[in-house]
Amino acid sequence: MNNKVPMGRTLMVQGCASSVGKSFITAALCRIFARDGWRVAPFKAQNMGSKSFFTAEGKEINAVQAVQAKVTGVPPSPDMNPIFQKPITDTVAEVIVLGESLGNMTVQEYFHFKKNEGKAVVAGALKRLKEQFDLIILEGGGSPAEVNLRDHDLVNMGAAALADAPVILVGDIDRGGVFAYLTGTMLLLTEEERRRVKAVLINKFRGDLSLLEPGLALLEEKISRPILGVIPYINDVCLPLEEGLDRADDDGVCLREESVSESWQGAYEKLARQVRESVSMDLLYDIVGLPIPKS
Repeated sequence: MNNKVPMGRTLMVQGCASSVGKSFITAALCRIFARDGWRVAPFKAQNMGSKSFFTAEGKEINAVQAVQAKVTGVPPSPDMNPIFQKPITDTVAEVIVLGESLGNMTVQEYFHFKKNEGKAVVAGALKRLKEQFDLIILEGGGSPAEVNLRDHDLVNMGAAALADAPVILVGDIDRGGVFAYLTGTMLLLTEEERRRVKAVLINKFRGDLSLLEPGLALLEEKISRPILGVIPYINDVCLPLEEGLDRADDDGVCLREESVSESWQGAYEKLARQVRESVSMDLLYDIVGLPIPKS
């Protein structure tokens, strides 16, 4: 969009827990920035699930990153999900790297792979995307406060460090305890990790926003981070879920290029509009370090 702006800016969406809406928010932000004229790519360093997608080149990635790419308007690429695990049992998964299967690995074998090869795989994918796009929006997995996983993390703060990405931390207020989740997550991060968190975002809010404002003020005081926005609970938009995509082959586990329904585009456009209206775009652009497009 602007040749004077360096390519390869990054932004990361992390959550206080699984199922707080990271995938949808990542997709919405990708679409928002793409609509503003930037070349945008989604990214998740490591994803686990049973739904896969085959790119035009025959490379297999997680279906979520494929949907995020499609609603952003770019072709899905194995660099957008360099490591994809398909669970076989509680302790064994098929491991797919850059779209090619390495076969089944136990937990111990996978940890060995991550320690010896995984970081280079993720770093290489990020480098290639940075050379092609103005902005890469990374999605985390689970919570960055899983301290037992910190030493070999590649999907949360580990990925943020490789990408040098500022982080937005998302909490789901619908499940209750969002202020404790956000405060506790910040408490369990290292000082270096906390510096990466630039703002927090509250998702799935129902009710009168004015009743939430005292809690928001206290939260900002406790964690010393601004509230990027409060996204209302959206119950009138049908979106494909991470493990419930509504287009699949007969075996129910594989999406292909022609399977990514155009009907999803309207749903994600509506989601993107709602997110845009619910957050401070000035703050968001300031975090990313891009100029706000002139209307």
